[in-house]
Amino acid sequence: MIYNRLQEQDGSSSSGGFFGKLWRGIKDNIGSIVGLLIGGPVGLLLGAFLDAVINAGGTVTTRGGEIYIDEDGEPDQYPLNEIEEGLINEFVENELKPTLIALANKVDLTVNFNRGFSQKGSNIIETVNSVLKDISVIKSFAVTLQNFARSRSSNFYKNKVALIELYFNALEKAVIKTIEDDQTLQYKLVLEPQLVSNISNVESIVTRWQKQTVTANIKKYKAKDAIVTNQETEVVIGNTDVLDTTPVLQDQYDEVANAIDANPKSNFLRNLGFATIAALIIKKI
Repeated sequence: MIYNRLQEQDGSSSSGGFFGKLWRGIKDNIGSIVGLLIGGPVGLLLGAFLDAVINAGGTVTTRGGEIYIDEDGEPDQYPLNEIEEGLINEFVENELKPTLIALANKVDLTVNFNRGFSQKGSNIIETVNSVLKDISVIKSFAVTLQNFARSRSSNFYKNKVALIELYFNALEKAVIKTIEDDQTLQYKLVLEPQLVSNISNVESIVTRWQKQTVTANIKKYKAKDAIVTNQETEVVIGNTDVLDTTPVLQDQYDEVANAIDANPKSNFLRNLGFATIAALIIKKI
């Protein structure tokens, strides 16, 4: 199960809750996401992921038509106060959820519209690359928060980063799997460093870069016969299972895709084992 895998990869006991009772508020938003997906290959994969999340991390019961997760009295690993819980729930409702839906639907709308067209590849890949960049920006923003944001408790940022990574890693895998499974699309995946801290928002997510200049390795597709430039690194795709939180790239590329060079240096990413992080080069403004 996703929830328990997340706990185990974070180094915690499977008997404790990473999100703890915060999960009770978040899960109310999960089911509604599925109903707002337009339908397509990305939506189907994301729907399977969301269904697994709903049924993970505790005993699922129904009360008055609403789904509840019984945490069985387990202690929160990273507890939050009521104000911070409210802020996380607001973030999920107002920023994370509409952004996840918008990006998934953007790919599916393009895939559905271009199905059957002989020249569909370039249209689909243009949209896919745009969405992959958006996902990289969001994950880069999450890493920047964890390393430099100090206005709330460290537990607040651990929970917020974990949520961003959980959902947008799944979306990224769904998008990449959609391209890889279509044998008519002859493309390869590369990484390219791009400045991202000049981007103030991705859909509904507001990206506050904590006065840092951030460059991220952006995943993008190129035609298989296209030349890889000196700024690009061709990569081999590994795990595209949306129900598995291991990285989408094969192990030999993890160091390239997930490294962070920051001033001041942070050990956070080297200790973070539960998610794939976009590559960042961060320096003080």
